[in-house]
Amino acid sequence: MSAVVAFLLVFAMYGCNSDKFSLIIDNQPVPHEIYNYFLSKAENDEAYKTEKDKDKIAVDLCKKYVAESKIIKDNKITLSAEEKVSVAADTKAQWQLFGGFYEKNGVSKQTLNEIIEHSQLVDEAIITIYSDGEKAVSEKDIKKFYNKNYIAIELISADFTDENGNPADDARMNEITDAFKEMRDFVRTGESFESVAQRYPELADYSGEASVITSFDSSYPVGLFKNISELDNGSTQVYKYNRSIYLVYRLPAEENQSFYSLYSKDCIIRMKKSEFEKTVNALAEKSKVVYNNKD
Repeated sequence: MSAVVAFLLVFAMYGCNSDKFSLIIDNQPVPHEIYNYFLSKAENDEAYKTEKDKDKIAVDLCKKYVAESKIIKDNKITLSAEEKVSVAADTKAQWQLFGGFYEKNGVSKQTLNEIIEHSQLVDEAIITIYSDGEKAVSEKDIKKFYNKNYIAIELISADFTDENGNPADDARMNEITDAFKEMRDFVRTGESFESVAQRYPELADYSGEASVITSFDSSYPVGLFKNISELDNGSTQVYKYNRSIYLVYRLPAEENQSFYSLYSKDCIIRMKKSEFEKTVNALAEKSKVVYNNKD
């Protein structure tokens, strides 16, 4: 009998009572709600859409969870008070949006908080492992990665919609485009982004400060980062897409570097996440799965 089949038999008998059942991987108890979380992930995440055996996927994800927990413990990783506050805020936000879904799948708010905290601890483990010792990433390589994938900009945007929020017709799109070109020309003559945004308060969406766009950001149209990366430092340009338009000022190189300290840890995570996952997978593959049935 396979481990997964054995698990399912126990699950069928005790699945409704988390006090009487827990999965144990390498002597590490995995509470039933943690399993429920990963089962819901296996059933709903696009990454597992083609996988037929969702229960096996859930068990495999639990094995990885335990392997990550071991690495976290071995490296003595903890979260700061500030990071715990951030985790709590993230939990609150996710529960407000998806609490009904999680409850339906047997996942409490406390368990969701544990999952989010675990994810943060994983990131901290990657930063620790690859910041010091034999595996440390050099500052030169981190900066190279940053310069390739992070660009500091000021940005004004607008959607191509009419006054009622409906998709704009060609005439309205041309009107918006002309307004953005006019703002661009004013910026090029020395006017600030804040000032030009105030010329079109009903149209221009401006945060009021510089920000960083990354090559990983999926909230912008495909191709925008590439276009900005080809823009000279200190230059301004308009980029038009099917549903939106952007006025972008690329900050000078020295100002771009001023954001480096804010993103250096994120760079390490993105540079080494895949390597870290290989280590996790190797541990997970060797793990021993047993079941704890409490009378």
